[in-house]
Amino acid sequence: MSDAVLVALISAFAVISSALVGVLLQNVKLGRRIDKVHTKTEVVRDQVQNSHGTNLRDDLDRIRAEQREGFRSIEERQDAAAETVIAVRKEAQQAATAVDQKVVDLTRRLDRHIDGSSK
Repeated sequence: MSDAVLVALISAFAVISSALVGVLLQNVKLGRRIDKVHTKTEVVRDQVQNSHGTNLRDDLDRIRAEQREGFRSIEERQDAAAETVIAVRKEAQQAATAVDQKVVDLTRRLDRHIDGSSK
């Protein structure tokens, strides 16, 4: 082989070797990053995975359903209490009107009595 061919082969080998070393270094870095992600994923899994074997999502869905039912029950009780308050106010207004009428009637009777007895 000629010197030019040998120089070209050596140069090509150097370029390919440099590229392979770069790829290998990237793979090592990527492997370290993957290991870190895996470790963090395990930490997250430990935080959200239940130790009693049920699915966290199912547990949350059940709790939300219980909350909705509880709020619905509270709203129904509030509605019933509001209706009771309205009825009591109406009764109180009617009683106040009746008392007012009795006071007016008694005042008239008293006025008639006083006017009749002073003559």
